[in-house]
Amino acid sequence: MDVAVDRQGASRRSPFDLRRWLTIAAALTVGYYFWFESRYPALSDKALMGDHTSISGLAFDTLVQVLPDSGIAWELLANAVNWLYTNWRGMVFGVLFGTLLMTGAPLIRARTSGNRFLDAVIGAAIGSPLGVCANCATPIACALIASGRSAEIALAALIASPTLNVIVVTMAFSMLPLHIAVIKIVATLLLILLMIPWVLRLLERPRLSPRTESEAQPLGSKRQPSFASFEDGRPGVIGSVYWFLTSFARSFFYIFVMTVPLMLAAAVLGS
Repeated sequence: MDVAVDRQGASRRSPFDLRRWLTIAAALTVGYYFWFESRYPALSDKALMGDHTSISGLAFDTLVQVLPDSGIAWELLANAVNWLYTNWRGMVFGVLFGTLLMTGAPLIRARTSGNRFLDAVIGAAIGSPLGVCANCATPIACALIASGRSAEIALAALIASPTLNVIVVTMAFSMLPLHIAVIKIVATLLLILLMIPWVLRLLERPRLSPRTESEAQPLGSKRQPSFASFEDGRPGVIGSVYWFLTSFARSFFYIFVMTVPLMLAAAVLGS
């Protein structure tokens, strides 16, 4: 179903709609557990260890040992398993948080700002606090696109998450020379705020109809399949809980099918 809601219906929504608060409460619960019990403590530990952090292949945690005389097949398998073991919490968080974004999309009136630069700023503001790698942020970017947000928002959030979170920025200034850290941050900001809007604008040009340019839509703004629906009025406690559970389940299935196979492929190809 389409996630868009007509303006007249949106204006009648009650701020105390239980569906909205169920979605917000679930997102805060998932975010609190991941950020304060897992992700940021782990990043803080890595920041304290600095260049003494142990790395096996592409992974920080080792579940399967790579023996010196093991063959290439075992080395690839071990590196892939260790990478998945290192990132499984972030992958679970990405899938769950993306599912909640997609579930709550019908309850949010605004989809895009209409300005490419401002959309990139919004995406950076969404992605920076997440603190997950680009692979784990993929389900969140997928949910943003599927819920009707622009490609600028999705790509900015995808890039800002691993590069502009507070721990990574702090590590950059503490471990790198000042001028290198400044260049890194400035280059990231230029990529997000200037390159993404510019490249997406260029990619849109072949899509313009020769009949009229007014029919052209920003790249990524085409409405994608969403399984959450919204009807005006307040359905009550049971109806709200039923809406949340069914919408969450359908959105979860969509996000899982669309992103998890690619995330697993990244583990194999990256090993």
